[in-house]
Amino acid sequence: MIYLPNLLLIAGNGRNIGKSTFACAVIENFSKHTPVTGLKVTTIYPEEEGFHGKKPEQLFHPFDIFEETNPDSTKDTARMLKAGATKVFYIRCFDETLEQAIQALFKIIPKESVVICESGSLRKAVKPGLFLYLENGENNLKEKNRKIRDLADILVNSENLKTDLSPVDLVLSSNGWKVAT
Repeated sequence: MIYLPNLLLIAGNGRNIGKSTFACAVIENFSKHTPVTGLKVTTIYPEEEGFHGKKPEQLFHPFDIFEETNPDSTKDTARMLKAGATKVFYIRCFDETLEQAIQALFKIIPKESVVICESGSLRKAVKPGLFLYLENGENNLKEKNRKIRDLADILVNSENLKTDLSPVDLVLSSNGWKVAT
């Protein structure tokens, strides 16, 4: 498992609960003082083809890394770019190629880069400086999501795209991310 103290990882228990909104707010807050790289990672499972586009057998590599360059797109990665990220990447991969994909990303950007990432699955391959898990009160978690939730450093209540944790509550030091006390 790769330890990345400058990685803030954000996941959640569903779609449209504020993960991207929170990530963009953190990017906006921190990019005023330091270069920030935005990242979204999607792991492709056969039962989720409708959510993530191409079917697994249509990937041309064990993973794909795309750099977002269009801030006018409606994609979450474009929102990260608009929020102030210096660079934004989207990784699409299989569960078993997560570590390989993140290692490939760090051949593109320096390993000490400040990265704000939206992904639950990446936690299986990476130990981030801080892992936030947003919940909207629903308890109908799939088993794979329950395992990821159990790895969270902080559970964040998210109702109507509003969270009980503010981006200004987060601190980035030479030791990595933490929540201000």
